[in-house]
Amino acid sequence: MPVRYSPESTGKVERFNRTVDSFLAAAALEKPTTLARLNELWQVWLSTCYQSQPHSALNGQSPEATFWGDRQELRFVAPEVLARAFLHYETRKVDQKYEVGLNFIGCTVDVCYDPRDISELTIEYPGHEPWSVRKL
Repeated sequence: MPVRYSPESTGKVERFNRTVDSFLAAAALEKPTTLARLNELWQVWLSTCYQSQPHSALNGQSPEATFWGDRQELRFVAPEVLARAFLHYETRKVDQKYEVGLNFIGCTVDVCYDPRDISELTIEYPGHEPWSVRKL
């Protein structure tokens, strides 16, 4: 399969890589021997060398100043909305691997599922309320 390039995102990826390379160069001076220590250094580096430095994309403000200067109240996503955001959807023809119902064998339905647990799926079919099914 050919590799597809996305020039509009290449700059973002390159910038991120430069940022991480800058941290790694600083961390190499200490030569951390554990992942825990590397994570500690990362947190210190983020707060002192990255979050507090002015960024051109933020009109010369630091990310930290921009965050604390925003007076809008934080809005949180409802847990049920967040849970659904990570579900997978596929359109499939019904077979006899799940208890979908005899009337639907051979029909094409939409399947909604958590890829970490496929023991239970949600089936969606026009004219019917979505329903849960289990593996046979």
